[in-house]
Amino acid sequence: MRQTLVSGSPEQRHSAQRLSPTLVAAMHSSWQDFFSAIMTQRKVKAFPSTSNTRYGSYCNAAIEILANLNLYCDFLGKLRNSKGQMVFTNLEKNISDALHNDATLSDLAVLALYRMSISIPCMACVRVPNTNHLDLGPMHQDLKTFIQLLINNPSPVLGPGAADTAAGVFGGGSWSRPKALQLKHRLHNTGLLVNVPTLWAIFLAGALATWEHFTVEFAADSLIASMLPDKQCKWWMPATNNLNKGALGSLHVMF
Repeated sequence: MRQTLVSGSPEQRHSAQRLSPTLVAAMHSSWQDFFSAIMTQRKVKAFPSTSNTRYGSYCNAAIEILANLNLYCDFLGKLRNSKGQMVFTNLEKNISDALHNDATLSDLAVLALYRMSISIPCMACVRVPNTNHLDLGPMHQDLKTFIQLLINNPSPVLGPGAADTAAGVFGGGSWSRPKALQLKHRLHNTGLLVNVPTLWAIFLAGALATWEHFTVEFAADSLIASMLPDKQCKWWMPATNNLNKGALGSLHVMF
């Protein structure tokens, strides 16, 4: 049987080795319950599932961390201080260091801003019921124009009053998580996130190039653009592939 190595004095090692697996599991579960209770009070049902390939999950995670940054830092502090030696494990320390690292927070800020400013409102347009994929050309063109406008003038997103206006949201809608945007500005005012404007411009330039690449089918000289409205209605295509997902989706594709 493999023995678990435990650091500390002989008395500490002996005490730790006497802990039953059931007790260890209960201790771990108690922290999960404590964290769950805190998050439920703040209307957070679950952390975004970054362990799968769901589109946008990493950006959603960035929004969640920024919106509740103080909460996550406080929880880690309580977790550390509850231990006898009051130290983090390596994994806990890595997470805590990341949440206090300006470069990491800057990256998270850019991901969060892009998700709130562009991705969420864009997908809201695409997911309108009965939307014809062939009709999305003008929307994609408007989106690319909007991204270029933000490259030229980032103040609707990065400006101090951005959370109070809709100018930084594609389509003029409201910010999905204004709390995350407000925290970004507060951190910037304390001297952090000074590189976000540069990172934001670089990120948007890359995003615009990618949008250009993936929307060539809607170009002015494309077959879709040359179709008359009645033809587009006749050759209606779903705007998303939601029907093809999951076990039932595979049957939908086959039959």
